[in-house]
Amino acid sequence: QPSNYSTVGVNSLILEDPDFTFFDSREFFLSPKSSCDEALENVKLRRVPNSTEGKRLQQERRFKVKMIKDGLNSMKTKKFGSSFKDL
Repeated sequence: QPSNYSTVGVNSLILEDPDFTFFDSREFFLSPKSSCDEALENVKLRRVPNSTEGKRLQQERRFKVKMIKDGLNSMKTKKFGSSFKDL
């Protein structure tokens, strides 16, 4: 069912029978040129985990990296010795 301005309250663009899906609209291209007229070769893309366990492990890794970054930034601001000034 298409959205209606009176029920949503925001302006939106509605395309009748588009030739692409929502997921196609989120596709992007890697190219050595800004015109994207040729594909970038030798690119290995990592698959995004689609299992609950895989997503949980990915989230844990991101959280650990964030905690390390926050800790290092905190040490820089508190100036714990001269060895941390260059971090």
